[in-house]
Amino acid sequence: MISKLINGIFLTVGSLLLVSAASAAEISVNGTIVLSDDYDAPPAEVLPGAPPIADIGEWTEAFKSTISDAVSPGSFQGYQYLHMEHDGTPYENCTMLHTLASPAAAPGDVVRVEMMAYIPSDYAGETAWFQFVGFDTSGVVVGVNNSPLHTCLFDNMIRWYDGTGYNESTTFIAFDTWQMWEIEYTIGSATWSWLVDGVGDTNLGFNSNAADTGIGSLRFFCNQASAGHPIYLDAVSGPEPGAIDCSGAWQFFIDDYLVEDLADITRTLHQPVKDPGNPVLTPSGAWEANPYLYGTVIYDEDESIYKMWYMSYNYGEPLAVRTVILYATSEDGVNWIKPNLGLFSFNGSTDNNIVLTIYGYHDMYNPSVVEDPLDPDPDRLYKMIWWDFVTAGNAGLCVAFSPDGIHWTKYAGNPALPTCSAQNCISDVMDVMYDADSGKFVVYAKGWAEPFPNYRNIVRTESTDFINWSEPQLVIDHAHTYADPQSYGMPVFQYESVYLGLMRSYKNPGDETIDIQLTISHNNVAWQRAADMATFLPLGSPGSWDDGMVFTAPPILRGDTIEIYYGGWDGPHNSSNRHARIGVARLRKDGFVSLDAEAATGTVTTKKLTGVPGPLRVNYDATGGWLKVAVLDEAGEVIPGYGLDDCDVLDGDSLDQVVTWGSVGSLPDQEPLRFQFAMQNASLYSFAGESEYPGDVDGDGDVDLADLAELLAAYGSCTGDANYNPDADLDDSGCVDLSDLAMLLAHYGEGT
Repeated sequence: MISKLINGIFLTVGSLLLVSAASAAEISVNGTIVLSDDYDAPPAEVLPGAPPIADIGEWTEAFKSTISDAVSPGSFQGYQYLHMEHDGTPYENCTMLHTLASPAAAPGDVVRVEMMAYIPSDYAGETAWFQFVGFDTSGVVVGVNNSPLHTCLFDNMIRWYDGTGYNESTTFIAFDTWQMWEIEYTIGSATWSWLVDGVGDTNLGFNSNAADTGIGSLRFFCNQASAGHPIYLDAVSGPEPGAIDCSGAWQFFIDDYLVEDLADITRTLHQPVKDPGNPVLTPSGAWEANPYLYGTVIYDEDESIYKMWYMSYNYGEPLAVRTVILYATSEDGVNWIKPNLGLFSFNGSTDNNIVLTIYGYHDMYNPSVVEDPLDPDPDRLYKMIWWDFVTAGNAGLCVAFSPDGIHWTKYAGNPALPTCSAQNCISDVMDVMYDADSGKFVVYAKGWAEPFPNYRNIVRTESTDFINWSEPQLVIDHAHTYADPQSYGMPVFQYESVYLGLMRSYKNPGDETIDIQLTISHNNVAWQRAADMATFLPLGSPGSWDDGMVFTAPPILRGDTIEIYYGGWDGPHNSSNRHARIGVARLRKDGFVSLDAEAATGTVTTKKLTGVPGPLRVNYDATGGWLKVAVLDEAGEVIPGYGLDDCDVLDGDSLDQVVTWGSVGSLPDQEPLRFQFAMQNASLYSFAGESEYPGDVDGDGDVDLADLAELLAAYGSCTGDANYNPDADLDDSGCVDLSDLAMLLAHYGEGT
C-alpha cells in the first residue's frame, strides 16, 4: 500500500531590485526601486577596517567557522551563517554547494536573492560582478547573462545585464560602507544554480541544486586576491513569501515550515509506546536464530493481513544460510504465522519460511520491499532491494521481483548499483520507498564519510524502473561527535503532506548503541533533523531484549494508530554475543510532534496557506484545557466572524474535530488564509481543510483499488476524449494525469 501526499511549491512574481545601503532614501532607477539598508551587518571583528555599522543580529558562531574552497559543511535550514575563506589564488572559485531545505524548483518558479557587499575604497575604478548562472540536469551552462541575472559595478556605478547589453544606473557606489542588491529570477530550467562572482580576481560562488524559495539563508565571505579585503554576500531566501499549498492533506508542526510566529508555545517530540507483550516475533528454529527487522512490514488491505519481510543472522551456520530473508504474516499484527514455504533447504529440510538466500560470497543485508500495483507486469508486483556480493569482488544494491512477495526472481544484472569504499557510495544498509509525488523509487542508504571506513552518513539514489539508479548524493552528514555521531541507514515514508525518516543513530563515538531519531523533508531531497536530534524510539531498559540496538521498518497507519515494527538487539554494534527479536511500538495518528501550551495562553500563527476549503479539522488534546482558532486574511487581519472570540471552544481529545465559529462550520471562500491557534493546557498535532477523501473516484467513501482502476482506465485522457472521466480528474485540471494519480495514492486506504 502506498501513501501519502505531495506538497506544493512557492510561487511569486517579481522584478529586479537594486539596493543601496549608503542612503536610506528611495530612488527610482529605470523603473525599479532602490531600497534602504534593511539587513544585519556581520560582526566587525571579521571585517578588518570596517566600521561596526550594525549589530551582530542573527550572525552566529557558525558564521566564523572556516572552510576552504569548495568544501561544504552540509545541508542547512533556517538562518544559519557560514564563513568560507578563499586562499588568494586568482580566478579560483570559492564555492558552496547545498541542497537547500525548500521545495525543488521548476521552470517558471521565482526565487529571490539579496546580495550584500562591503567594498573598501581602494577598489575604486575596479570591476565587481554578481552573476547568476543556470545549469541543466547534465551540468551544461544554459543561463549565463539571462536578464536580469547579471549585475555589475563598473567605474563605481551599478549596471545590470538585460540580455542585450548593460544598463547603467546613476547610483554610484559609496565605498567603505555596505551595498545590497535584491534580485528576483524566474527559473528557466528544471535544474539550476547560481554563481556569484566577486571583486577583482576572486570568484565568489553559491550553487544550489534545489531552489531556495523561502526558508534558507546563507552568508559568507571570501578574501579578494589582490588587495586582501573580504567581500560579504548575503544570499537571503525569497520570494516575498508566497502561500503554501495545503491541498488534500493533513499539515504538521514537526518543523517551522508552516509557522510564522509562536508565543508561549513549546514543541514536544512524542516517543512511540512499546507493546507490553514485546517481542512479538521470536525464533522458531535454527534458520531464524536471530530475527530482526532490517526489512519491511505492510498491511495488505485486500487480503486483510500484515506481511513482513525480515532477516535472521544465524551465528555458527554455513555461509550459505548464515544470513537469510524470511516471510511471515499476521491478522492482528501481534501473532505471526511463519509458513513452511518449501523453497530453500536449511540443514537438509525445506520446512521453513525462507524466501531468499545469498549469492554465495558474503552475508546479505537489509531487505526492503515495496508493493507496486502500477507496474503492468504482474510478476513485478513486489519489488525488493538488498545488499549482497554477486561475485567475490562485485557487491552492491541488488534487486528482485515477485508476483506474490514469496517467490522472488533476482535481476540478472545485479548489482544494480555497485558499492565502493569512497565518500557518498552506498554501503550495506539501504531502504527503498515509492515517492507518489515524483513517481520514482528512492533509496536511502548508509554511505561513507572520510576517512573511510571510520564514519558513516546517509546518501540518496533514485530510479524510475527499479533497475537503473542515479549516482548517490549525500543528504545527511554528521559532526562525528558525541552529540552528533553517525548514522546507520534511514527508512523513509510519505506521511500526508511531508516525508519522514527514522534515522538509525549510531553512537560512535560513544557506546556503539543504535537508537532512532526523527527526520523531516518537504521535497524528499533536503532533510532536517527533528526535535534537536532527540531520540524518537529509544533502547529498552538495561538487561532487556532491545537494550543494545533498534532498527525500524517504515510505519503503518491503521485507523487511529501508527504502528512501528522494529528489530531489537540485546547488545551494541561492537558486541560479539548478542541476540535479536522483533517488537512493535505505537503512536497516535499524526502524533510525532505537538505544539503545546501550558497555563499561559499560547498562540501559533501560520504562514499564508492555500488549499484549505471546507471545514477546518484539527487533531488536538485539550484535556483539562482549551483550543480556539482565528482565521486571518493574507495581511494577517482577522476575517470578520472568524475571530478567537467567535470560535467555539474545543476541549477534550480528538483526532479529527471540525472547528466552528457559532453557526459557521466552513472556512471563508477566499485565499490565501492564515490560521491563529490559541490554546491553554493543550497540544496541537495537525490540521487539515478537506472534508472529503481525494481519490474516492467512485464515491463510495473509500479510496481503494476500485478507485485506482477507474482512474487508470481514464489515465492520459482530457476533456472531450471518449475515456475522460471527470470524477477521476481529481485536481480539476481538465486531464487525468500524474497529479491525479499521486493524489489518489496519497489517500489510498483512507475512507469512512
